Amino acid sequence: MSRPEEFARLEALGESEVRYQLAQFRYSGSTQLAEEWLRQKEAARLAVVEAKALATAKSAAEAANLAASAALLQARWAKWAALIAAIAAVISAKDEIIHAIKHLP
Repeated sequence: MSRPEEFARLEALGESEVRYQLAQFRYSGSTQLAEEWLRQKEAARLAVVEAKALATAKSAAEAANLAASAALLQARWAKWAALIAAIAAVISAKDEIIHAIKHLP
C-alpha cells in the first residue's frame, strides 16, 4: 500500500483507533507510517495552539499600546490642567499679592 493510501486508511480509522491498535500491537499496516502520521497530527495541533497563542499575544500587545497612548494623552491633559489651575490661583491671589507688596515696611 502506498504512503498516501496508508495515510487515507489512517484518517478513516481516526487517531484514537490508530493509537489503540498500535498500543495493542494489532495495527496491520506499517507501524512506522502510523507513528509518523500520529506525529504529523500532533505537530498540526501544536501549530494551531501556537498560532492562537501568537494571536493572543499580538492582541495583548495592541491593547497595551492603546492603553499607553491613552495614558500619555491623559498625562498631557493633566499637565495642562495643573498649569491652568496654577495660573488661576495666581490671578485669584493677585489682589492679595499687590496688597501685601504695598504694605511692605
